[in-house]
Amino acid sequence: MACGSIFDAFRVATEYLSPELYRRAAFNSALISAIPSGTYPKHVGTSVSVQTIEPNELGAEHTGGTAITQSAGATGAIENACSYAWTDLSVGFTEETYGPKQWGYRGPIFCKDSKYFEHNPDDFFEGYLRTMSDAVAQDLESFLFYHYARMVPIYVASATGFNALGTASTTLTASAATSELTQQMLDKLTGLLIADRSIPETADGSGLVSWGPSGPLWTLLADPEASGLILRNNADFRNDLRWADSGQGDGARLLHRIGVRESVKNYMHAPWILPQRFTHDGTKYVQVPRFVSSAATKGTKSTVNPNWINPNVAMYGAALILTPYVMRKEWVSPDNTLGGNSFEPQSYMGEWTWKTGPEALQGLAGDACYDPLHKFGRHLAEFKVAPAIGPNKRSGAIIFYRRCPNAATVVSCT
Repeated sequence: MACGSIFDAFRVATEYLSPELYRRAAFNSALISAIPSGTYPKHVGTSVSVQTIEPNELGAEHTGGTAITQSAGATGAIENACSYAWTDLSVGFTEETYGPKQWGYRGPIFCKDSKYFEHNPDDFFEGYLRTMSDAVAQDLESFLFYHYARMVPIYVASATGFNALGTASTTLTASAATSELTQQMLDKLTGLLIADRSIPETADGSGLVSWGPSGPLWTLLADPEASGLILRNNADFRNDLRWADSGQGDGARLLHRIGVRESVKNYMHAPWILPQRFTHDGTKYVQVPRFVSSAATKGTKSTVNPNWINPNVAMYGAALILTPYVMRKEWVSPDNTLGGNSFEPQSYMGEWTWKTGPEALQGLAGDACYDPLHKFGRHLAEFKVAPAIGPNKRSGAIIFYRRCPNAATVVSCT
């Protein structure tokens, strides 16, 4: 069986080439930074059960209690003082399970002897590794969004979309949005988040949920287009967060890392540089891929999907109320010994491992290629992580809204 073709993105130095190797800019992810990390418990099987104690308020409002009175008779007896009037309270919980997911990545194959004939290989190699890492980070963000969006209640921007508590859906089933996101809708959402116990007694320590002059402050992760419309239309309510870090502690650094700079009333706006966008099939929201691949001079390249940009195709956007109580990412920590025998150390957190020889060249069919001197190598990375259920999935939210193809304001030349 023939080995896989050698990655030929390197240029053979038969002509003069610029010493500069340019790399497309990458994007940071607020989701990766904001969702807490933990460790998946060892030796508990492939699923973990979580019991969430649910609120259990009394269904009827209090009617004033039973009066203690003195009888009108000659004895003047005290009525009801020794009577019992119990109200039975109950406690309920919801049990759910979660388990680890796994996937991996393989880089292209390199041959070390080709290095002597190729142009600027060391710089190219460094840039290629950074580019692969950016793609993996983008994919991890997509994984976290997939699970976060299916745990939290759904709200839809429409005339009646914020008149009741939202419902989570594993298929993102909800009505089609008919409006852009407005501050009035977020004002309605404030009361619903409070009803869902979305706020802690004090700031949560992560900076994602805090307290401000208008009460609780939630982090709104939104498309800069949607966020910009709200900020422009509510300049009187805007607060500049650049000078509001003194009480945030470590949370202040997180706010800066995810890009929060301004707040409007009860929401801190964090820009979602490459947000998820959707179509609607009449029943549910369907994600539009953010990137498309095409042929480059050698290999392939990714560009932003034109359908993702076009509001007439990707007609719906999504914004997240981002809190640390919805979910955690629990990494699987591998055992590197078994019965006194040692294995090669491994990491399941997406760290790149460089492999040479047959392990690098092994094809999908399982046949190893002949490489006794280990001239060939490639990078590999594995993820094993559980989207763990947090203490309050209803503390966050996903908001679907319509992306209106508004005409831009123009200034005529004179």
